[in-house]
Formats: sequence, C-alpha cells, structure tokens
Amino acid sequence: MSRLLSALICLSLVQLCVGDQLVEEVSGSGGNLEGEMVSNVMKAAQYAVKMYNTISRARKIFKLVSVIDAKSLSVYAMMIESHSPFRTRCQKHLIYDITAVLGKTNCLKNENNDLISCDLEKMRLFCHFNVWFNTMKRNNRLQSHECTPLLTEV
Repeated sequence: MSRLLSALICLSLVQLCVGDQLVEEVSGSGGNLEGEMVSNVMKAAQYAVKMYNTISRARKIFKLVSVIDAKSLSVYAMMIESHSPFRTRCQKHLIYDITAVLGKTNCLKNENNDLISCDLEKMRLFCHFNVWFNTMKRNNRLQSHECTPLLTEV
C-alpha cells in the first residue's frame, strides 16, 4: 500500500511540477538558430570538443571547425532526495544534440597550448555529440559522442 501511495504522490508532483507537457523541443540547423540558442549551442559544442580531447587517445588536440546541425531539447526531471522520499524538486535539463566537424591541430595534448594559436592540419572528424546541461547546477555533461574520420580531407 505504501509503495502505491508513494507512486501516486510522485506522479502528482510531476504533474504539478511540469504540467501536461514533460518534453518541449526546440530545434534548428545552420542559420536557423538565433540569439541565445546559438550562444548556448556553441558553448555546448566547445565543451564537447574539450571533453573529446580529454577522452581521445589521439596525441594531438582537435578543435571545432563548424557546427553542421544542432537541436535543443528541454527535459524536466523530478529529483527525489535520498534522505527523504517526500522531498522532491523539479530540475530542467537542456539536451543538445550537436553534429560538428572537428579539425586535427598541430598542437600536442601534453603541451599547454592556447587552442587559438594551434594551426589546423588536413584531418577532419565528423562528430555527433550529446551534451546535457543542468540548469540548476549550471554545468554540462557529455553523455555520448561518436566521431568518424571524413573520407575527403581538406
């Protein structure tokens, strides 16, 4: 009985927290993105590239050449505090799906280079990144990434 009651309370809180619509999608590509969304997408893309450079086994650093497509999805999540199941709060997360081209630079990872001063080499990667932004904590998290070399080099 108490589990059923807890489930009903949780569902009621979700309804109060976000109303009927749990997910709202905003999308665009290329020149269709505007203003603040462009800035947020670029911040998420730069974060994704930074994390990719950290995770990657490559010896050289990659930098963002272009964002081909980007979508933003707003998701509301109900957080139940571990010390009290009746204390909950709603958190808004922005999920950025970003398709981008990265370019390999002449700078090595172990050197502390300013990325702006690193020259691009010919190799390019076609990447898809999924970045979550927690609006309450104001931080990003790279959820997934997939990069493949472009067949034609610049």
